[in-house]
Amino acid sequence: MSQRRTLLPGVNAARITPPIVPPHLIRRDDLLEQLEVPVPHATYIVAPSGYGKTTLASQWAAMHPTNTVWHTASLADDPKTTLFHFIESFRRCWPNFAPWAESIVNKELDVAEVVRLVANEVSTLGPIVNFIVDGAEYYSADHAPMMEIWQANAPLNLRTVTTRTSIPAITPARAASLNVLKVINAADLKLNQEEIESLAEYYEVDLKDNKKRMSVDLAQGWPSGVNIILKGIQSGIVINEEMGIDRLKSLDSRTLVRTAISSLKESERNFLYEMSLFPAIRPEYVASKMGDSSARNTLRRMSADGTFISEFGVDENTFLINPIIKDVINEDLTRDENSYKALCKITAEILLENNQDIEAIDLLMAAGEVARVKNIVAQNTRRMIYSNQGDVLRRWRKVVADVLGLEEVGEQLVEAYAAMVSESLESFKTKYTTLLRAANGTNDFTVIEGDLGVMESRIKFSEGAFSKCIEGVNALATKSFTHEALSSSKAITGLRFAASAALLSEDLESLREIAKIAENLNFPRNEKPLVALSAIQACVALGEGRMKDCRDLALYTLNLSAEYGYTGLLAPYDVTYCLAESSREFGRDQEALDFCRSLIDSAKEHDLYPWVAAFSAKAALLTAQTGRVSDSLKTLREIRDYLSNRLLDLQVHRIVDEHELFIRVIAGDTERIEELLYRLPRTTTIGAFVAGIATRKNPTQALSLIEALPGRTVREEINKEILLADYYVTQPAIAREHIHNALHLALPHGHRRIFLSQTYEFKNMLLDFASDHPSVYVESLASAIRENMKERNMKGGGLANPLTKRELDILRRLPTGLPITQIASTLHISNNTIKTHLKNVYKKLGVDSRDAAVTKGKELLLL
Repeated sequence: MSQRRTLLPGVNAARITPPIVPPHLIRRDDLLEQLEVPVPHATYIVAPSGYGKTTLASQWAAMHPTNTVWHTASLADDPKTTLFHFIESFRRCWPNFAPWAESIVNKELDVAEVVRLVANEVSTLGPIVNFIVDGAEYYSADHAPMMEIWQANAPLNLRTVTTRTSIPAITPARAASLNVLKVINAADLKLNQEEIESLAEYYEVDLKDNKKRMSVDLAQGWPSGVNIILKGIQSGIVINEEMGIDRLKSLDSRTLVRTAISSLKESERNFLYEMSLFPAIRPEYVASKMGDSSARNTLRRMSADGTFISEFGVDENTFLINPIIKDVINEDLTRDENSYKALCKITAEILLENNQDIEAIDLLMAAGEVARVKNIVAQNTRRMIYSNQGDVLRRWRKVVADVLGLEEVGEQLVEAYAAMVSESLESFKTKYTTLLRAANGTNDFTVIEGDLGVMESRIKFSEGAFSKCIEGVNALATKSFTHEALSSSKAITGLRFAASAALLSEDLESLREIAKIAENLNFPRNEKPLVALSAIQACVALGEGRMKDCRDLALYTLNLSAEYGYTGLLAPYDVTYCLAESSREFGRDQEALDFCRSLIDSAKEHDLYPWVAAFSAKAALLTAQTGRVSDSLKTLREIRDYLSNRLLDLQVHRIVDEHELFIRVIAGDTERIEELLYRLPRTTTIGAFVAGIATRKNPTQALSLIEALPGRTVREEINKEILLADYYVTQPAIAREHIHNALHLALPHGHRRIFLSQTYEFKNMLLDFASDHPSVYVESLASAIRENMKERNMKGGGLANPLTKRELDILRRLPTGLPITQIASTLHISNNTIKTHLKNVYKKLGVDSRDAAVTKGKELLLL
């Protein structure tokens, strides 16, 4: 069964995959037969290490590959992560299992309800479902309530096999009451004589030799012991000869293991000792530690029979040392404190080089590298936050709190950060308030003031209180944080929220100031790239109209975010928005739409309402630009309904209003345009829009309005030149000069949409200009304008007898208010000819006046 590309958070693919069974291991047919029972049934395989519990379970799984799911328990998992492992294990066989699971990733879990949902869904999968839980003793005490609920709700089509080293504390009462409970213990798992002889044959060991037989008998049927002794004999070492068996009453497992290790070649023995501290062995670790250029072959050779090293997982690159072997080796290593510390440090360094920071922490602590541990914990706290690993952060809260050195609120701070990235906004606000109250009046408050500022910026941004969000971060760079070396990294997270607020509220002055603060922060040179800085710079470039710079910075940030797994709350929403807008400006509408849609669901999951509004509204505008105005208005209604159910600042609704304004222009809805303009704040965009309307309705005021517009940026200068060209439409020479200026400003930055969205008169002037100024950029614009006019004519027609090009030219000049004679002059036709064309326009549109023709033309999207 193929593995899904994206797993639920915290899920390890290897732990939901049955281990590979080495081909030489004997098949325990008598035991396997005991597992072949009618459903429902629960079997516990209970024995100490080395009795083949996992091997037996994996052999049974191999017999039923299409309806058997596997889960290996871990001490590190909390109940939520375990449930996610359960769900993903079922998805290996049934890919569409629990389609609702992604919706609960960032919510506080009702464990009982989720367990019941999983159990109910399992009951629908088929007549027999096999569920194997390996190493169930590793479930923490926190799992007890969950496991009780699971056992009480276990579906009747389920056969469960659970391996453990001891009898479970929770009695499976329901299985017992149904008389469907079986326990296979250590005595059952011991190898019988026939099985031992079969193994001896594989190892080419002749048990007719009395000394060899007596050596194997020392294992007393213990499966791992038998394998170890046989392998030793195969290598030429017979334990009874080496150990003086006559002096031993019994042979314990550790003696057996040490003897087996001593039977290895020196190179193989050294390999085990050198690699024993890795949680799992991968070829790249071997290459770094041993300088082995053929690391993969070394691992495959040593894992051939599975006695010392076995292959694990799904990627054919992960190997594990036999846990019994590993335990003894580690015990031996700790006898020499200095050597052990040195090995811990070297192993940790390799893990760090391979981005396994968390796995390196315990080793560095054992090596006495306390300062390093503090830095790594702090750095990984940021990584957990950026990659939406709230549950992982919560699991490490005691360690994190300890290394942060806070007196009273350490764990509460970690809980608040975890809630910030993985819980609802309301839940996070509650924990933030709890933290704030606990810290007030303590020595910890001044230490965590910066952390509190970052959290507050997240709250204010999510609620749409953009002004307060921007105000709150002005002093963020000067506040104290819990880990001073990473204060800049934390501060810029708050600055990024503020930059997004400034971008969406079109507050360019604040956006530039935030960027200046961010650029002056002192970042450690050895850190991973901080994508927040380039993200803020991309926002500034978009605000200024430097579209190519914006796109380059945004793509750089997007790619780095993907490389380092930045998702969830701190996914690249800002640069994705920049890419959507730059793609729209470049005329790549489908690409822009794809960018918009890519993060809407994620923004909803994390209660980032401004981004929900921004992406949805821009998607609606893009839809309208393709001629589907009614669909775009439906999208706007849906997003307004979604936002109205939350207590949000009006600044969020302004985002939707501004996008609707441009959609209403496409639709020609003058009444709604006036309503929106009345309530929208006078940003640069709205100011330019008002000046454009004045050019049509009140020419006497238009020039003063246009000249009063700011010209601080490329975008503002282009807008101003376009408005002036439109204003001087009746004075072609002056208009052409302003068109030239606009094109000269736009060319280096690749602007297109800004010209395609102008009035028909302006586009005609640009076409005339293009005929005299044949550059690649101008001709590409002219070509796009011609295509745009053609599409609008075709889509807006809906007429039995469509308008000709000349009739469209005349119709699109009617809104100017110019006399018919002057329109005829601009088109270089006679008065009689224009009257004939005008009659045809009225007849085809079914109207009888100039005003009615304009109204009808707008309805049909011909204007």
